[in-house]
Amino acid sequence: ESNKKYDDAIRTYEEIYSVQPDSIIVVNNLASLLSDYKTDKASLEKSYKLSLSLKGAESSYFRDTFAWSSYRIGKNDEAISILNEITKSDPEVSIFQYHLGMVLKAKGDKANAKQALEKALTLSKSGDGLPVNEVKQALSTL
Repeated sequence: ESNKKYDDAIRTYEEIYSVQPDSIIVVNNLASLLSDYKTDKASLEKSYKLSLSLKGAESSYFRDTFAWSSYRIGKNDEAISILNEITKSDPEVSIFQYHLGMVLKAKGDKANAKQALEKALTLSKSGDGLPVNEVKQALSTL
């Protein structure tokens, strides 16, 4: 994953998941990789199904994985409620602001989407995982 070999990382996490299906970290990482780097319907649905167990997690990062997986399959109302909670409790995390902005954009709330996406860029630090080019692209359409 750190070497940007996402397909290899997905295969590795799938192997680990097959023997440790109750590991919340494995579930989170596999669902996150699928929702971030895959675009096919089967992968996105798998990400969503895996992430359902993360919906009520204490970790904002785990709940964010659920919200992002929800967004990626078009369940924007489900995603927005979680992301609103997360960004209120953890407002200084760029990836949370990015995810909120993308969901707001999908829902047609351009003003708030722009605000969240701009905040994501402001908060971003090198290596924090924010896809800066995608954020800038999304902002250019608002």
